[in-house]
Amino acid sequence: MKYSTLFCLFLIFGLNTLLAQSEAQADELMAQGELDAANTIYETLLKQASNAPEQALGLALKLANNYQQAQDYEKAVALLSKETAHWKSSTTADSLLGLAFHTLGICYFNLKDFPKAISHYEQAIKFRQRFSADYHIDMLKSMRNIGNAHLEMLNFQEAGKYYQK
Repeated sequence: MKYSTLFCLFLIFGLNTLLAQSEAQADELMAQGELDAANTIYETLLKQASNAPEQALGLALKLANNYQQAQDYEKAVALLSKETAHWKSSTTADSLLGLAFHTLGICYFNLKDFPKAISHYEQAIKFRQRFSADYHIDMLKSMRNIGNAHLEMLNFQEAGKYYQK
């Protein structure tokens, strides 16, 4: 094997190890409540994950959760809207796309934009069904949240339909 090939392999594996260490460091900072420091690392890693849908969506979800904790729902919506639009056609990240759309639904619910919340919960269900045909707990959470949004809009019959599912 040529030295240049070996060197390239070394760089790739070395870079992946560094990225994993950086993400672990950010996770630790997040656990310690250092959201700003964790977000800085997550944002840097997200820029570097441009060709890896699962890694990019995972990082975007961590960032969005931090933004939600800070009640910065607009920032979470902007980030996840961009990432879901970019990766929506990827078939390797259906479960993460389902979670991303569910999280968008939560953000819109907290922003009191109930029609958009419902729309995103419905998209979450669609992606989760691609991942698992059975009604698993994540789909049920999205359905319950659709019911909650209808309840907030005083659509009691629609809310009841989703609670019965």
